[in-house]
Amino acid sequence: MTITFLNGGPQRMILEKSSDNGETWTVLQYFAQGSDCQQVFNMPITTDVTFLSSSTDVICTNNYKRTGSGLERNVEFEIAERLEWSGLPFESNTALQEFLDVTDLRLRLLMPLTNGEEINIPATTAHHFGYGRFYYAISNVDVFVT
Repeated sequence: MTITFLNGGPQRMILEKSSDNGETWTVLQYFAQGSDCQQVFNMPITTDVTFLSSSTDVICTNNYKRTGSGLERNVEFEIAERLEWSGLPFESNTALQEFLDVTDLRLRLLMPLTNGEEINIPATTAHHFGYGRFYYAISNVDVFVT
């Protein structure tokens, strides 16, 4: 799955899945720009899946890939690396099959990419003059299924 943001992407977001048509939700992956994984999600940044204890571990990544010009960036939820790490073909990896059993996907965009000015705005007016000036601009959500 690849999500393309035209404005640099959010500072924080969560990719979730449902396997029961939206009744319950489970985290697939956390994303945080910079070093926010530990601070916000209480998880270390995972840059290499070979350090996972299982191919179904939920990770936090800060890997936003710059594409094109300007602030355009891709955020990816990659399965091929997990599959390679497990050493099993997908057809034999029941844990990964269950992990990827999805009826619905949801992106929770938790904090927009900002310029830091919102820090100096009083909390009573932050909603109107702080984060309200920032936005999310998603141009594509590509889900690849084989």
